Amino acid sequence: DYIIEAASTEVFKDIGVKILASGISLIPLSAGALADKEFYNNIKETALKNNCRVHIPSGAVGGFDVLRASMLMEDVEVSISTEKSPKSLNGAPFLKGRKLSEEKAEEIFTGFAMEAIEHFPENVNVAVVTALATTGVENTKVSIISIPGFESNKHEIKLVGETISVNVIVETTPSKDNPKSSTLAAYSVISLLKNLVAPITF
Repeated sequence: DYIIEAASTEVFKDIGVKILASGISLIPLSAGALADKEFYNNIKETALKNNCRVHIPSGAVGGFDVLRASMLMEDVEVSISTEKSPKSLNGAPFLKGRKLSEEKAEEIFTGFAMEAIEHFPENVNVAVVTALATTGVENTKVSIISIPGFESNKHEIKLVGETISVNVIVETTPSKDNPKSSTLAAYSVISLLKNLVAPITF
């Protein structure tokens, strides 16, 4: 059995451990909650104790197969930049009520994934997922850029090592129902479910 969480990081924190304690595997879209180390460890320990799993969907990004393989090769640095319209970013706690310019582009945040999800809880679950798959939430650099008139959500992941360099760019149209997210995130869950039951998996 699987339960899909598609509500918020707060809801995931409230129900995640309870679901796993019931022996049911979990597919969380609000994976940004896992930036909290204590919660992450509780989720991991509960899943192990109850013989179930947490399957993290790729959401609005991808390329985690090559990113994780690269991590096994050598030490690397990883960053992710996110470009969205002001409408998609307005309302984030980091802005403290300030409305972003509708006339000029601006980089509104630079930092690490752990900070980014705290300041932009509805916008950068992708940053935490990328961090968890690679160098961790304290080491994965994040940049968020507001671009007036931009009609897409664009994420660019860069991994750089001594012998390997990886660039993953995903640009999608925001969800009509929720401009802070991408329709691709929902389809990533469908893809994950199909993979879980397929005789040949990727």
